[in-house]
Amino acid sequence: MGTDAHAVDTDRMDSILIYCRPRANGRAYTLRAWLEQQAAELSAGPDVARTTVVDLTTPSTGGPREHGWLLDCELLDAAGPPSDALRELLTDMRLVGFDPTVFTAQPGPA
Repeated sequence: MGTDAHAVDTDRMDSILIYCRPRANGRAYTLRAWLEQQAAELSAGPDVARTTVVDLTTPSTGGPREHGWLLDCELLDAAGPPSDALRELLTDMRLVGFDPTVFTAQPGPA
């Protein structure tokens, strides 16, 4: 039985995760459709290789409880700054009713 070591490159950011929480739960179904459309347009652009929208839910006695979505954007140029398209998306998210939180990998001290 051999062991394979996987190198982890912490000097670059492969993806950006955006936690998308709606400010008003009553509009969650329309915000989900809008988010999926924006994710598809983003991945069709030149800076993002792939996007994935994941539902964040927890079980509850009255059915699943929704907590928003996680948008995973895999970047093509991981060493470069976030694209203008990502900046515009974050601005648009705030305008349509999201309270987005961005998670990025930051290189640690050498």
